[in-house]
Amino acid sequence: MLQNHRPDQGLVPKHTGEQLSAQSPEFHAERAVSFQYGAEVEAEMGLIATVLPAVAAELGVSLHEGDFDAFCRQRLAKREYHKTQEPDEDFEQLRLLNMLYEKAIACLQYVAEPSAEQSEEDCSAQLAKAKAIIKHLMETLDMKGGGNISSELLRLYDYMLYTIDDEKISDLAIRAKNVVVPLDKIYQSYLEIELRAHAEAYFQNHPKG
Repeated sequence: MLQNHRPDQGLVPKHTGEQLSAQSPEFHAERAVSFQYGAEVEAEMGLIATVLPAVAAELGVSLHEGDFDAFCRQRLAKREYHKTQEPDEDFEQLRLLNMLYEKAIACLQYVAEPSAEQSEEDCSAQLAKAKAIIKHLMETLDMKGGGNISSELLRLYDYMLYTIDDEKISDLAIRAKNVVVPLDKIYQSYLEIELRAHAEAYFQNHPKG
């Protein structure tokens, strides 16, 4: 949605020695090991498995055994680092943006998947947080320089706020689900851009022979 990709992205040259492709059993074995890095990084695994080999191929470097786990370690460290920063400290803009999406999605999922332990007050509080984030995302759009993308995002954010504006509990869970779907699609697009930038930095700092 936010970035054009070549049809061959996600592929790497035929591997020799320790070089791996995204389809190799060894590569997927490393993915299984990487689940130790927590739910947040685990949720990125599908994109990482596509982005890391694609960026390696674009840069003309080999993807070696251990790269996947090393990259996931960096992802975990980056995520944990940004959680400890104060609001007035410098953030990587894409990480900050994606943290907002992650928080809004988590709040909406709380409302969309109610349990016996949840009260109406809890759902209302989570819904209010999601609304505040979506409003912030809407207000910070660059309508002059963003072109069609900003216009489309404005339309989507407006739809989301309209959908969850009425807090009648009867169908609130369904309406929250209807907002999670498009919001997650936007988030996945920005997350892929963030992962590609991180992958490029990873390979530049870990040159391969």
